This record gives sequence, structure tokens and C-alpha cells, in this order.
Amino acid sequence: MRRALVLLAPILVVAGLAAGCSSGAGSEGGTTSAPASTTTTKPTYADLDPADITFHAVLEIVSCTGGGIPGDTAPTTEATTSSTVPGADGTLCYVLGPAAGDGADLRDAKVYADGAGIEVAVREESVAALNEMFDACYEATAACPPASTEGRGYVAIVIDGRVISVPASNDPELASTPLVITGDFDSTQATAIADAINGG
Repeated sequence: MRRALVLLAPILVVAGLAAGCSSGAGSEGGTTSAPASTTTTKPTYADLDPADITFHAVLEIVSCTGGGIPGDTAPTTEATTSSTVPGADGTLCYVLGPAAGDGADLRDAKVYADGAGIEVAVREESVAALNEMFDACYEATAACPPASTEGRGYVAIVIDGRVISVPASNDPELASTPLVITGDFDSTQATAIADAINGG
């Protein structure tokens, strides 16, 4: 039986955090401090390098404009190896641990027919390193503190400098079987991501 990263619940949790962050932040009455909607061009991920697809433990979730996220259970960390990376919409930023692997550690990427996910396998020589991170998040250790409602840590999937997905690690040794990447991408982008993985 194959296990896959469960992505829907964490995405809903993070969306809820974003909503909580934007309400009542320095505004009164009918005015809001949220920026007006802007038209942004989604990246095509054409010529994406496999090294631009990375996997990290999430140490903390913060507002990109500064400050913590109300209701966030992930503790503040002072890890010197961490970096802060914005989410796809630029509202939430993620304090991340070092990369446990990248697109070159994956193989056999297959895009689902609807483009909503990419099934991948982990190269044999990379399984141990990725499982170390997945298991730290599953066990919610200091290397990947608890953040989900189930008390699991989040794994950030970063593509081209943006966090596109933050699934909770809901099973141990996820890298030992094929897993599914879903996130803030469309069918064309999913195909480009899969092509980068298969070409790496």
C-alpha cells in the first residue's frame, strides 16, 4: 500500500491562519489594511532546475509583514541554519530548516490527469535523508516542531524560491514509498515541475 503526503488539511489550516492574520490588524470600521488585489503572473516553471525544488522542515509560520501568526502553535526558533521563505501568495512566510533534499532526489514524476498533483518516487540513495526530515516532522521533534491540529510538524515544498505547499507529515518513513506533491500550481506548472524532476 502506498502512502502519500496528506496535503489538504495543512493547506486549510494555513489558509485559516492567513484569514486570522488579516482580520483586525490595525483597521477600524469598514476599512481594511489588506492590500488591494493585484494581478500577478504565475510562474511557468519553464527550464526549472531540479535543485530549485527543495524540501524543508517548517520551524515557524510568520506574517510576511512581520510578527507571528495568531493561534500558531509552532514555537519561535533561533536556529542559525534557518531561512525565511514566502508562500506563493506572499501573505505567509515560513521559517525553514535546511533542505533535506531537492528535485534531483526524486524520480518517475507523473502528473495526475487533472494536474492537481504529481506522484513521485524517491531515489534509493536519498531515502534515508528525506525520511530523517519526514520522521522528525511526524514525531514533532525540535527539528520540526508540532504545528498541525494532530500535533505533527509541517514539511515545506519550495519551488523556485516560494513555498507552494506545507503538508503535515502524517506517516513515518514517507520517502520509502511513492508520494504525492500538491500545491499552488496548475496543470501546466505541474507538467513543468514533473519534467524538471524527470530530467534531473
